[in-house]
Amino acid sequence: MLNRFLAQRKLKKLLNAAPSGALKDYLNTPLPSQNQSVFETNYLALDFETTGFDLIKDEILSFGYVQVSHLSIDLKTAVHRLVKPDQSIPENSAIVHHILDDTSMQGMQLKTVLDEFLQLLKGKVLIAHYAAAESSYLNKACQQVYGCGIVIPVADTLMIERRRSRRNITSGQQLKLHQCCRRYNLPKYKLHDALNDAISCAELFLAQTAYWKNPYTARISQLINYLP
Repeated sequence: MLNRFLAQRKLKKLLNAAPSGALKDYLNTPLPSQNQSVFETNYLALDFETTGFDLIKDEILSFGYVQVSHLSIDLKTAVHRLVKPDQSIPENSAIVHHILDDTSMQGMQLKTVLDEFLQLLKGKVLIAHYAAAESSYLNKACQQVYGCGIVIPVADTLMIERRRSRRNITSGQQLKLHQCCRRYNLPKYKLHDALNDAISCAELFLAQTAYWKNPYTARISQLINYLP
């Protein structure tokens, strides 16, 4: 994780290396102000499904994301995109997310999906559950497509929950997305669908902020980090 100063330095370095296009436009957009309120900040909740859990060899199979503004989920902005992978989908992975080779072959090119996503991410804070995973795959995808990495301001619902429930959590297994959602009596969706999980993550974030003393005046400096 980077602090804001190091994040800005890395952004400047990446900006000089990035080719013209969606990534350069993203990197050229100022980071949200540290003094911006949680309520006033715009967010993009994200989840991926991948061919596996090995960052080096595995790929993104689907993007699911939805925008959050003024601490409200805008469902009309919900997007699900299949990505055409360069490899066959392992059976043990397909069992989890039910994306098969014939389905994935109908997916979009990674660059097309990334271009669209990065245009939406500009000026926003990314919401993800265990954001290190999403940001790492996103960074790898940017390096693959644009030849340049990325820095993202993130609100990690797993880390927020860990801090909030420190005295009550005894096992890491209790911090999975669906388990955290259950503690707040949030709706139950089909697991391992990128869009469903992105919406669940957005709902969890709103439930978590509702327990703050005053989420309308709290500053985003209290919740965000910079990855990767």
